[in-house]
Amino acid sequence: MRFGKSPAEGVFVGSSAWEYDAWFQSSSGSYAAQLENRLLLELAPPELAGPVLDVGCGTGTHLFFLSRLGGGGVGIDSSADMLSIAQRRVASSGTTDIFLVRARAEALPFQDHSFNLVFLVTSLEFFNEPMQALKETWRVSRGPLLVAVLNRLSLCCLWRRVKMTFQKSLFQSATFYDPWGLKRLVRKTGPPKAQIQVIWRTTLFSFPVVSSLAQPLLKRIDRLLTYLHWPFGAFLVMWAERN
Repeated sequence: MRFGKSPAEGVFVGSSAWEYDAWFQSSSGSYAAQLENRLLLELAPPELAGPVLDVGCGTGTHLFFLSRLGGGGVGIDSSADMLSIAQRRVASSGTTDIFLVRARAEALPFQDHSFNLVFLVTSLEFFNEPMQALKETWRVSRGPLLVAVLNRLSLCCLWRRVKMTFQKSLFQSATFYDPWGLKRLVRKTGPPKAQIQVIWRTTLFSFPVVSSLAQPLLKRIDRLLTYLHWPFGAFLVMWAERN
């Protein structure tokens, strides 16, 4: 596995890009994606006119899902390897309303207020300049932001941090956020003098499991804890909008 070292490459290069995409095809990855997409959909606006923007789209897993909210979607990523996988997914799907651009989140190649919804899904953790990336995200959005990160308060995050002491991991370059730290960052990077309304939830409270027998029970537990606003899920989603 090779890790990117330059801002232009990002973290997910070489075999790590393929391993990332393959994980979502596994039983554990599919289980996680179902819960993640359900929470993203719950916090996203019900209807949008025009395309959405996925900042740090990776291999397009969440871009394909959230592009259904509007008139297609645009995905940007700094990793050519991740975009190559995403492009194959676009080609095989036959869709004509999803576009991919290689660019850095800290310098988005779009005009101000170009998109009705901009979202970042487990990408903010890996940006070299997260504050600048969020400022750019606010700049190109004329509507809300949807920011999803790996929650530093979760058992999964704790497990990853323990593993990193024994073996090399791409998460060594990640910055993990808790709900309150992310909330401060999202508000701090918003437009000057704007009142930023924020709503957040978490999901994935247990480790994703391979056994299909346990998944229905775990999903019910996840729904309950998400409804109760429990802050310890591995997947933290924050909806933010300027008033």
